[in-house]
Formats: sequence, C-alpha cells, structure tokens
Amino acid sequence: MTFLKSIKKNSILIAAMYGVMGYFLILQKEKSLDIVLTVLAAGLAAAGFFSIVRYFLLKIDERFKRNDFIIGIVLIAAGAVIYLVKNNISDMTDNIFGVMMIVNGLFCIQDALDAKYVGMSSVGVYILLMLIEIGIGAIIILKPFEIDNSKYILIGGGMLLCAVENILSNIFLAIYRTGYEVKLRKKEKEEERLRKAEEEARNKASEPEPEVEIEEPKLSFEVPEVDNTEDDPEEEKPLE
Repeated sequence: MTFLKSIKKNSILIAAMYGVMGYFLILQKEKSLDIVLTVLAAGLAAAGFFSIVRYFLLKIDERFKRNDFIIGIVLIAAGAVIYLVKNNISDMTDNIFGVMMIVNGLFCIQDALDAKYVGMSSVGVYILLMLIEIGIGAIIILKPFEIDNSKYILIGGGMLLCAVENILSNIFLAIYRTGYEVKLRKKEKEEERLRKAEEEARNKASEPEPEVEIEEPKLSFEVPEVDNTEDDPEEEKPLE
C-alpha cells in the first residue's frame, strides 16, 4: 500500500504524454505536429484536473500548505490555449518542446534530493540525465547548427528519454520511500518501547518502599521459682 501511495500519479501521466509525443514525432515527423500539440493540450488539462481533485481530497490543514487547486487551474488553462492556437504556433513548436525538456531535466534535481533523503547512496544518474535533457532542450531552442533534417528525431528521442526517466525515477523513489518508511516505523516502535521501559523504571523508583515492621524483643520479668525445700531434720531415720 505504501508503494502505491508513493507513486506520483501526475508524473506517470506526464511521462505517458511525453512518450506519445515522442513516438509520433519520430515516426511521422512534421505530419505529427497537430497530433502532438493535441496530446500536449489534453495531457496538461488532465494533469490540471487530477491536481484539482487531489486538492479536494486533502485534509483541510494540508490544503493551506499546497497550491494544487490553482496549479490545476493554470494547467487546464494552458492546455486550452495550446489546443485553440495550435494551428498558429507551428513556428514555436521547437521552442515549446525544448522548454519542456529543460523543465523535465530540472525536475531531476528534485528527484535526486528526494532519492538522497530516502536512502539512495548515489544520485549520479539523476545528474547525468539532467544534463542530457537540458542539453537536448538547449540545442533544440538555440539551434547552434543545422538540424532541420533530423530535428524531429532529436525532439522525439528527447521526449522518449524524458518519459522513460520519469517512469523509472517514480518507481525507484517509491521503492526507496517504502523501505525508508518501514525503517522509520521500526525505529519509532523501538523508541516507544524504550520510552515505556524508562517510564516503568521511573514509576518503580518513585514508589515508596513498604514499611518493614521490626519486632521489639520482649523482656521477661518472670522470677524463676526457687526450690526452698530443706531436708527435714526430724525426718525419720531408717530403722537400724
């Protein structure tokens, strides 16, 4: 149960969106732009919807610490805008995909910090993936060299990489978090046991010792009887 709760549903949804876009970009290239933008708009709207639902499922004291509702509204609005203007932003699609990969790469930093906190010894893979994703995104936006002939393969490959990274990171974080919480519960139980033992020891120490009755020795004032019987001088002498 802890494993399932640790899975980030929005992250899985975003990974699926990245994967579908990458698939169409690699196979259909320029023809897939309309489909890809539609998938992007639907994915953002779906993520926003789940964010709003999660907000209402939270306890009232937790709502004050999170902004799920407003984030959900923004995501739905962004999805709607992209869907409505998708035919007019074909020249900006490269920049949109580049920004998406850079943002996904930056999320690797958060995953690395979370992984370190729950006990993962090395987070070098996260740093490497972050650099690769940011690098691909920067190449797509800046176009330091001619990539027109293969840009759809590059963008599609970057999207697929982001999708795989999101899914695997989500699974590994859920596994490590489950193990971390198991250790934490064991530690809490041990601390509770020690606390109870200390309380019992203090209670026993504070209890008054039972009074021991000491029997005083009884003095005997009885005078022993003295045998004052004397030989009767007139006792008859035995006959000779």
